[in-house]
Amino acid sequence: MGQIIVYQPPLPWQMPYPPGTGPAPQGTPAPARETTDPFDLSSRKTTDPWGLGGAELSDAISAFIAEHPVWLLYARRDLRFPCTACWDPMSHSPRNKQLCPNCIGLGYKVLLERHMTRFVIRGNPAGAPLLGPGYVTDYPVTVHARADECPRPQDIYVEVEWNAPIDQIGVNGRPTRVLHCYMVDMAAPMRQDTLSFFTSGCTPYDFDFDFLTGAIAGKRIERGSL
Repeated sequence: MGQIIVYQPPLPWQMPYPPGTGPAPQGTPAPARETTDPFDLSSRKTTDPWGLGGAELSDAISAFIAEHPVWLLYARRDLRFPCTACWDPMSHSPRNKQLCPNCIGLGYKVLLERHMTRFVIRGNPAGAPLLGPGYVTDYPVTVHARADECPRPQDIYVEVEWNAPIDQIGVNGRPTRVLHCYMVDMAAPMRQDTLSFFTSGCTPYDFDFDFLTGAIAGKRIERGSL
């Protein structure tokens, strides 16, 4: 009676290595490891769903804002210098700041600027911020500004009437009457490779508009975005 041979296929770890793979012969130097600099942004892969780089997107947003701009007066606080007229060193807060013509109610040295923006009001601008879909705060007032204007929380946007036509406001426009004030609650930098623009969520800022009109009448206003 002949011998019966049963074929058993080799297990995965018993299979031979494919050509060009497998352990290197003894004494072969290990290949150099490829290293990347985590701080070298040029080595990182980025996605660009719009087909625009950061600089191109920034230019596109600036052109979009310039189509139908709303010029706002921006009051920027310099936190290094408390107001010399109304600051109380004991309480670390301003005294009667609403009546201070030096800091126009912000408690610090203030720089006034002209900002060309896209200005959006949702519903009742006097309402409180709402919690929108995705737990994102839906502010009653949203301001879209160019990348070089750098709004910051607790500064204020002032809606005013100007003494110049719209194409000259950025050069020499001066406010003649204050209409509304909005405090920046959140300033979000929007990026596509590089900083492209800012979106600020704002809330109404209660102020004596007549007093504010007189307080800013003689102050220097920095040249706006062109």
